[in-house]
Amino acid sequence: MQVARWCGLLCLCALAPLCMAGCGGAWRWGNDAPEITRFTVNGEAVDAAGQVTGPGGAAATAISLLPGHDILCACEARDPNGDVLTYHWTISASGTSEGQTTTAQASEEPAPDAQPTFVWKTPSTESTYFVSCAVTDGRGGLATRTARTRVAREAGSP
Repeated sequence: MQVARWCGLLCLCALAPLCMAGCGGAWRWGNDAPEITRFTVNGEAVDAAGQVTGPGGAAATAISLLPGHDILCACEARDPNGDVLTYHWTISASGTSEGQTTTAQASEEPAPDAQPTFVWKTPSTESTYFVSCAVTDGRGGLATRTARTRVAREAGSP
């Protein structure tokens, strides 16, 4: 008798998700990762492949910046499950990094002024730096975006 109860309970647990999924498809297992919808550094958009689209629409692989300036970095993201998102910014070059973490409530249609931003003071050392934002939803979902920048005394230097 005890075995029959356990078998019945096991079947119920196995079939319940299938029945619920068949009822309009609203019920889902698991968690969907957040999606970065827009990522900008100094007003220049960076796509998922790291390609930069400048104000004139020209594509590049790096963003040219001058040393010692405040640079606005912005990340817009959404979470399909409506989870609260945490944004972790990292600047790295030659094995060093600094970071800042911010948290914001996700929305279906993110507003540019409501999404986390990071102001980066470009260093005086000329080099290539990587600006990254990792967006997590607290349930294992992760999205990242990285921009390659070149800090040089002359804007547009390779």
